Amino acid sequence: AAATAEQAAAARRDLAPAEVHVVMTVRDYVAQVPALWQESVKVGSRTSFERFIAQMLGNQRQGPLGWAAADVVAVLDRWGAGLAPHTIHVVTVPRPDAPSELLWQRMCQVLRLDRSGWEIPQTRRNQSLGAVQVEMLRRLNPWLQPPLGRAGAPHYRWIRRYLAEDILVSQGGRRVGLPREAAAALRDRGEAAVRCIEERGWDVAGDLADLVAEPLDSGKANPGEVDTDEMLDEAMRTIAELVERQRRADRAMRRQQGAEPGGPTLLRRLTSRRR
Repeated sequence: AAATAEQAAAARRDLAPAEVHVVMTVRDYVAQVPALWQESVKVGSRTSFERFIAQMLGNQRQGPLGWAAADVVAVLDRWGAGLAPHTIHVVTVPRPDAPSELLWQRMCQVLRLDRSGWEIPQTRRNQSLGAVQVEMLRRLNPWLQPPLGRAGAPHYRWIRRYLAEDILVSQGGRRVGLPREAAAALRDRGEAAVRCIEERGWDVAGDLADLVAEPLDSGKANPGEVDTDEMLDEAMRTIAELVERQRRADRAMRRQQGAEPGGPTLLRRLTSRRR
């Protein structure tokens, strides 16, 4: 989605003489922008939620997590330049309360697959963090030292996957929500995107109403306004969980060493008996 028009054109040329189809899964901007901010924090960003929103609305943020990569119409214009409308497919992401297999069914519609012949495996889900947890992670990022403090495999493994998506996700918490003015602005952009998709005559798998956000959910929280005491409580829970996991890992390692012939634990036992 972050590819330039030149990169997209090069990809289309490389696929010649095949008929090129462009398929893009999209969801409403009110849900997408908080998810992009959260993803940026997971990979080391220190940018606050308010500043991230301002950068997105002002089209100031570049790269895979910037507005140019989130703007549905702009992305499809870059990738679909010169292609017939029927070869450009918009697959809308269903609302959260929809059946879990609905998105796969829409993909099958585009790919012309008989969905009855496929078994959908239960794969690892990319779950969202709570507002308190993701803000806590953002404030932790400046304290991380290399190699954890920079992009790369160690950060991905220990911060994004282990700390964020394993420990912090399990804490639950209120979901991230946008300020009212930002939600209204992004809803307007969603409605504009729907009009453009209809005018261009692109193929739609799903319901374009999925791209227009529902009214604000009062159960969500703005990470910039989370209570400091609440964040401190979650930090204490995290530390306790990390210590307990380390204790279990240490016990497992000791048991493994004791079961191995000649291992340190077994050697200490034999030495003690000899004495």
